[in-house]
Amino acid sequence: MGEPPAGRLAPGPGSGHNCRVSGPLDIGEAVEYILAERPALDEGLVWAVLMELGEPPAAGAEALALEIVRRAQPAIRPRDARAILREWRAYASLAETEDDEEEW
Repeated sequence: MGEPPAGRLAPGPGSGHNCRVSGPLDIGEAVEYILAERPALDEGLVWAVLMELGEPPAAGAEALALEIVRRAQPAIRPRDARAILREWRAYASLAETEDDEEEW
């Protein structure tokens, strides 16, 4: 448990690039961030949610994302899924902010 599927990770914040995040966020870094913020979450469940959705849901799309997670990963409690999505959006926001600061 906790091992990412091969070939799914993309370079992300902190990987040495100096441009705005235009491609997928680094799922591995996002998992690390989420687990650091919410250590009580199960790493395997965090991986499952992030891999199922592929990217943080857009504003206003959380209900749809939660329904997708509920159907694909019924073992994940709705409360945990909401916490994972909230922290994933926070990670994405920080990644974008870091990229903006690097441009200066």
